[in-house]
Amino acid sequence: MPSQSLFISGTEFEEQVDSLVTNVLIPAGFTLIKWSRVPYLCEGDLQQAYYWLDDVLLILKLTTNENK
Repeated sequence: MPSQSLFISGTEFEEQVDSLVTNVLIPAGFTLIKWSRVPYLCEGDLQQAYYWLDDVLLILKLTTNENK
């Protein structure tokens, strides 16, 4: 089990990304520049040859004291 949980909410992918940025990254001192939804393929099983998953690519910068 993880030693720490992230507070991410939402049912849609975009809502979860927004929640990650708002609740985790901004309080940690980051500013979001751009983000993209990217495909991720993983090995399947006996039922399916492969699985198509979604991942997120984030471009961030550290927020300076001047930007706060």
